[in-house]
Amino acid sequence: MTSFNMSVTTLVVAVSILSSYLSMTTEATPNPLYHFCSNTTIFNPNSPYKSNLDIVLSNLSSNAAQERDFIYLDADAGGVNGTSNYVYGNYLCRGDVNSTICHGCVLASIEFARRNCSVEKEMIVWYDECMLRYSNQSFRSTMSVYPYFYMWNVENATEMDKFKQEVEKTMNEFASKAARSGKKFMVHEANISGFDTIYSLVQCTQDLSSDDCTKCLQNATSRFPSLLDGKRGGRVCLPSCNIRYELYPFYYVDRRRHHNLFLLLLLHLQIR
Repeated sequence: MTSFNMSVTTLVVAVSILSSYLSMTTEATPNPLYHFCSNTTIFNPNSPYKSNLDIVLSNLSSNAAQERDFIYLDADAGGVNGTSNYVYGNYLCRGDVNSTICHGCVLASIEFARRNCSVEKEMIVWYDECMLRYSNQSFRSTMSVYPYFYMWNVENATEMDKFKQEVEKTMNEFASKAARSGKKFMVHEANISGFDTIYSLVQCTQDLSSDDCTKCLQNATSRFPSLLDGKRGGRVCLPSCNIRYELYPFYYVDRRRHHNLFLLLLLHLQIR
């Protein structure tokens, strides 16, 4: 007779890993991190601008639901390019999320914009998994660094000066590689001498050139000394790029790594 015997610890860990793996298809940030609505230009709810905005948002939402090439899209509507009722929009989903999370985040962003920026022609909102932006001014293939926001870990690093130098050096080297990649997105784990592993994520909108992506990420990193002075983690988000580092993993691990780890845990089964 063949029986299967798995230790309680192995079973608990295996189920935990599997649950984490499956949750990747459904999780999404419920609340925005930051948003900005420019009140310098507004539109009438019954105006052509509103109709064009609805078209743009619909196109963005539809693309985010696709199985391929869903991470980024820019769209526009309004007849003659450059007229007052023309609308330009884009979204950027974090490069490690799947289409389900991306679509859910874009839908949440659109709903938030309609509730909180209902008459402003310019709007940008950031969630943890995506960013949504639209305007009556074209921003395609143009590096934008305003508005921006930042967040930080409340704890300070030990040996702050050395830590800051190592973080900036690592992020700058890492950012230049990401800017040359096809998705303009990269995650990275670096073992810094004397410190824990630093987990990093950088991303640009895919309409930027490699040079502009590099400049945008360097702009974000240059804000670390004044905004994130020696903090154990933090992020800076600009309209055209974003950058983040922590001393713990905060991005989704490759699904294959989840799957392989789960299979390895199952090998602890004792068949007898």
